[in-house]
Amino acid sequence: MIKIEKHTQISVPIDLVNKIEQLLKILPPGHLAGVEKVVLVDSVYSKIHKKVDIEGIYRGKRRDHPAYIEIAIGELVQQMPRALYYFPYFWRYLLAKVLYHEVGHHYMQSLHGIKKEEWESFAERYMRQMLRKAFPGASRIAWLIYSPRRILRKAQKRRKDNTIHLPSS
Repeated sequence: MIKIEKHTQISVPIDLVNKIEQLLKILPPGHLAGVEKVVLVDSVYSKIHKKVDIEGIYRGKRRDHPAYIEIAIGELVQQMPRALYYFPYFWRYLLAKVLYHEVGHHYMQSLHGIKKEEWESFAERYMRQMLRKAFPGASRIAWLIYSPRRILRKAQKRRKDNTIHLPSS
C-alpha cells in the first residue's frame, strides 16, 4: 500500500488523504510498482522546469530514496474557481488530474522505454485514460455543457459571415 503524507498547511474543504486513497484504487495493479508515497505539500519546486508554480511532480527512484509523487495543494487552490471551492467533486477531479499525470510519468519511465521528448504527451494520454475510468459520466456532462456553447458560437459566426454589406452611397 502506498503511503500518503500530508505536509500542507493549506486548509481545504475535503479530506485530501481520503480522496487520494480513492483515486489510487482506480489504477490498474502494477502501475504504481516502486512508488513509495504520495506527498501533499503547499508548493513544488522543479529543478528541470526551474519554477515553483507546478501542480505536481514525479520524483523518480534515486540511490538514496524510492520514487514518490508530490502534489502542490497551493496550486490547486489557485486554480479552483471560488464558486466551486466547496464542491468535493471538483477537488477530486483536480487531484485526479495531477495524480494520474504524475503516475503516467512513473509508469512510462519504469515500464516503457519511451523517448524523453514524448514523456509529457504520454503522461497526458495516461491521465485522460485514467480520468475516464475515475469519472465515467464526466465526458457526457462536459458535452452537455459545452456543446450548446459551440453551437451558439458557430451560429453567431455564420450569421456574421452571411451578413450582406451594402456599399454606402
